Amino acid sequence: MIKRWKKPAAALLALSIAAVPCQAFASESTEITYTEEVLAKLADNNLEYDELAGLIDRYNATVQNNKKAFSDFKRDYGIQNDEVSDSYNELANELENSLSGEDDAGSLISDLSIETRVKNLRETADDNLEDSAIVWWGYEEARDNLVVVAQSNMISYKKGLAQLEATKKNAELMEARYDLAQAKRAAGIATDMDVLDAKEAMINAQTAVTTQESSIREVKQKLCVMTGWDYNAEPVIGEIPEPDWDRIASLDPQADLQTALDNNYTLKTNKKKLENATSESTKSTLQQTIKENQEQIGVSLQTAAQNVQSAKIAYDQAVSEKQLQEQNLSLAAVKMQAGTMTALDYQQQEYDTFSSQIAEQTARMDLLEAQETYDWAVAGLASAGN
Repeated sequence: MIKRWKKPAAALLALSIAAVPCQAFASESTEITYTEEVLAKLADNNLEYDELAGLIDRYNATVQNNKKAFSDFKRDYGIQNDEVSDSYNELANELENSLSGEDDAGSLISDLSIETRVKNLRETADDNLEDSAIVWWGYEEARDNLVVVAQSNMISYKKGLAQLEATKKNAELMEARYDLAQAKRAAGIATDMDVLDAKEAMINAQTAVTTQESSIREVKQKLCVMTGWDYNAEPVIGEIPEPDWDRIASLDPQADLQTALDNNYTLKTNKKKLENATSESTKSTLQQTIKENQEQIGVSLQTAAQNVQSAKIAYDQAVSEKQLQEQNLSLAAVKMQAGTMTALDYQQQEYDTFSSQIAEQTARMDLLEAQETYDWAVAGLASAGN
């Protein structure tokens, strides 16, 4: 099924409005533009990893709703903080003018409700810290988090496909063990219980295949829907890229900290609120919050870097195990040729080797995901507390 939309280039997502100064909101569009050439190039049925950010930006329903909500906010409330406050006061005045002033029960109840809303709107106007930049950063953060989920889903999908092959090979091995158990029982060297145990293991292995296939299908459906396809579409899902080995080797959270602070959505929002605040008590509270944000971002970045290193160690161990199992398989082939190993034992070693190869692939994808998490922390998504 060909996708109904033309797909954008994720690379252009770097033109994010996050880089636009707050005062530019009044004159500059928050929309990312995509050239016809780029759209034409990507107008196919392929879902590539490096397209995910662009797909989310252009076709995700939540992102589109947020863009409309932002446009509505600017139209209804304005751009700067004082404009937003004025809009709340105007709404309060309009409501106040709608008071009936009648003394019948229905009118009294209605007027009381209106007066409460007027009071709340005026309090909101007085206490308002919000402006269009703050609203947009919230929507940007939501969009970026959706990209993170899409990346995770695509990695999970590819891991699932790889692990499914190992699960299928295990099912084949369990079937061979069941056949052998039946043959041994016929020869009088195995019991009915041995056969039943082997049969149960075979059924469990076959069930694992079905369960895993269902899980893979669900992940694919989620990935399709959030990137603009129908849930039952069949795009060609591209390969997962290699981790950036040079970056992983030279990871330096201290060097990246200032960038992470500058980009962090929560910290930018609280700093902007501090600019908008008029109450000394509110300013004091926000100053303390900002200090805590900065400390927490540093901790989050360090944790993300440690997770990358842990994933790298796990990957190196998986590579070593794969190499060992491949050596064992070579030795097993010699034994088979010499007649000192049974066919079933050789099949077991084949499975162990294949399983180790899949484990190495999975560990590599885990490392990529850990690296992505670190990079997103630098890009603005490090946990900053409140």
